[in-house]
Amino acid sequence: PLVAGGFSMFLPQAMVADVVPVEKRTATLGIVTACGAGSAWVIGPVFFAWFRKHYGLSACAAMVFGFCVLHLVIALTIPETLPAHRRSQAPVRLRDVNPLRFFAVLTGARGTQELEGGRTT
Repeated sequence: PLVAGGFSMFLPQAMVADVVPVEKRTATLGIVTACGAGSAWVIGPVFFAWFRKHYGLSACAAMVFGFCVLHLVIALTIPETLPAHRRSQAPVRLRDVNPLRFFAVLTGARGTQELEGGRTT
């Protein structure tokens, strides 16, 4: 998590959301974020400055690429942490996973009720 820490934070945060009780989730997410992304922001620049000085910019790029590939492999091979009884059995629709549809709320193009599939909050 020290290299490309922000990229790798989605997985531990999702796992915490799956397994930690709601009343402890905020504190746990804070700890996980501080240890992962927080340490990457503090240690990363110092480490990469030293690494670039000794090995060059191309080696830095290759190392970051390697860590990104490693994170992708881990993300694709780690087992599901959400218990089966809490998983939705509904099919996934393309409109539900489109990240751009939520920008419509910011522009006022659609109401939040429509974006949430007709549910009100």
